[in-house]
Amino acid sequence: MAISSHHRKLVQHHLTRLSPQGQEAYRAVKKRTSRLQKNAGDRYIQVADAVDKLLLEGKLESAKDAEGESLVKNLADLCGNKDIPKTYRNDTIGWTITHLTYPETSLNQVDSKGTCTATVLAYDLAQENGAEFTRLVDGLMSSQRAVTLANGEVMKRAVSSVQGNISTGTPVSSMLQASFMDFAVPEDVYRIRKDEFEGTQDTGLAPEALKRLYEAVENRRLETRPVSGEEMRVLLGSVDDSIPVCLRWSEREKTDESSVETAEKEPEHSYHMVLVKAQDENWVEFRNPWGPTKSKQLSEFGRQILDNGHERFPRAEFYKRLNYAVIPEGWAMTADQERNWSIKAPLPTGRPIEREAPQAPEPESSLDRPLAQQEAIIAGPLPPPVESPKEKGILASILGLFA
Repeated sequence: MAISSHHRKLVQHHLTRLSPQGQEAYRAVKKRTSRLQKNAGDRYIQVADAVDKLLLEGKLESAKDAEGESLVKNLADLCGNKDIPKTYRNDTIGWTITHLTYPETSLNQVDSKGTCTATVLAYDLAQENGAEFTRLVDGLMSSQRAVTLANGEVMKRAVSSVQGNISTGTPVSSMLQASFMDFAVPEDVYRIRKDEFEGTQDTGLAPEALKRLYEAVENRRLETRPVSGEEMRVLLGSVDDSIPVCLRWSEREKTDESSVETAEKEPEHSYHMVLVKAQDENWVEFRNPWGPTKSKQLSEFGRQILDNGHERFPRAEFYKRLNYAVIPEGWAMTADQERNWSIKAPLPTGRPIEREAPQAPEPESSLDRPLAQQEAIIAGPLPPPVESPKEKGILASILGLFA
């Protein structure tokens, strides 16, 4: 994609906000990804341009990883890591940056595998703390095949998880999903190709295994329990930007022995993990780890498919299906929170709701404004990072690259 001079000026404008070390790391990443972008073709998104998108969104030095390092520092380490085998070094860099920049399109559950809980965690991490996401990938893809998690435990790379042809997975996403699954059940070995733990031939994660995984990666105590709509409102408004929840997904119920043979031909799992992003009085919106899908499953119960893996259920149906949410241990609403209606959960994007917008304070710096407003600083429009027909085609083909 041709980059206008206005775009370059805006990039330079944001680059001045990075620390001197950050600017040096940015230049190292750009040098490596520019060379990769030139030779990669359409294999993954335009990685050098994607790095600029991360810069413009203010993500390169925002959240820190478990060791206090920034995203741009970790990307520079990843780009310069000669310990990653050469056979998949370029794919590791390219797909890591793709997942960080466009997680909604590229970071999806490996097809027909029971890795929904692991995918929700990976997606949430890519959105909220790209520095930690990159640190985990860097350690797992290196020859030592292991990384220390935020709580001090060591997670090893799952066996046979970096093949690049596991259905719709990518080398990075399938490796991370499999390694999360393997860590969650330390007494067993998970193999993503068979989608089972060797000792039990089970698939998916039970609540205790899920809790072990999430607590280790996030380094905080968690619990799994049902929540009310009012509790979800407070959680989304003041605790977390998104809440992992387990929903009853399958309508199949075994009633007698005669139904067993039929049931075995149907999906084994009755429950599915999703990531709640918003709710209002009528809808609960969530990100389905399946990613973009045309599945009409449960449409008769009001499930609606939005864009890029976002979906929604009618609020009553959602809480009817809710099995549990993953929330901070011991959390409970205070009396003030119950009374405080200023705490509002983010609104779903699928249906505009007419409400008076709060007046935001005037930004102290022009760089604190949304990107659309920053265009006024540099004369001329800022080209959208992913709007060319070629790049749209790249995004549309991501899910099928490894089929």
